[in-house]
Amino acid sequence: MLKVRGLFKSFGPPGGKITVLRGVDLSLEKGDIAALMGPSGVGKSTLLHLVAGLEPPDSGEVEVGGRALGTIAGEELDSFRNRAIGIVYQHHYLLPEFTALENVMVPTLKSGPAVDGRRKAAELLEAVGLKDRLGHFPSQLSGGEQQRVSLARALVMSPRLVLADEPTGDLDETTSDMVFDLIFSLSRARGITLLMATHNVRLAEKCDRIMRLHGGRIE
Repeated sequence: MLKVRGLFKSFGPPGGKITVLRGVDLSLEKGDIAALMGPSGVGKSTLLHLVAGLEPPDSGEVEVGGRALGTIAGEELDSFRNRAIGIVYQHHYLLPEFTALENVMVPTLKSGPAVDGRRKAAELLEAVGLKDRLGHFPSQLSGGEQQRVSLARALVMSPRLVLADEPTGDLDETTSDMVFDLIFSLSRARGITLLMATHNVRLAEKCDRIMRLHGGRIE
């Protein structure tokens, strides 16, 4: 489902570049649930951004479901990402003027009438325990509820791969456990491949695999 080969990524001006990723290789099969660990600043978010096609690597290749991201660009890449990849960030990034239901529906708007966005959004909000919050705005929801809305949004297009970047980092321990269990159980039930960056060793140990990013490479 996911193949990463020889990824390099640097930042900064030519005379003072900082190399963050130094030939990263990893592979995940369909349904794998993997934790990506490492200290802050080691490049976990950068790696997830490259895997999502949000920015290009300096060199190397990313394949999602057999599709090489480096061979597509522009609207075609945006459309592929919308269909195949779900992303959950540490901060929920909900649109404040939209209700919970409308926020979850946003990815479906690009796909036209072929996707019953309202029905799927409502089903997912019920699955994450927010059946009674469909008409609430983000300001009317707790932090944990907002993150559950963002999880539903990431799943509404039935992606094959979900990338989660410290999805419980802003939450207290109890809420963190609840959100993690939801991500884990929904991914498992739907056969989704999940790659989650986290600092939480206790939660990471529940995953199928733990990968550590160190010195720009995967251990």
